[in-house]
Amino acid sequence: GSRVLDRAAIQAISQITSLHPIPGELASNQLVQANIYFAADESELQQQKAQLHRERAASWAAGKGDSHRVALNLDVRVTG
Repeated sequence: GSRVLDRAAIQAISQITSLHPIPGELASNQLVQANIYFAADESELQQQKAQLHRERAASWAAGKGDSHRVALNLDVRVTG
């Protein structure tokens, strides 16, 4: 792991003040998976998202999908 990326992820998540309004079909105790993307540019970001999408689709096709989890995608822009 990278301490710089860990700190950036924690900082990004800590800045989320609310996930409301939560869609009515979700329970208040819904399990949420945060997907945090670090990318040098928009192209790399889209490649990472596409890769995750392919992996999730393969998981569902193999019968290993998790219907109790909602994914939250978070793009972190680190400058400097």
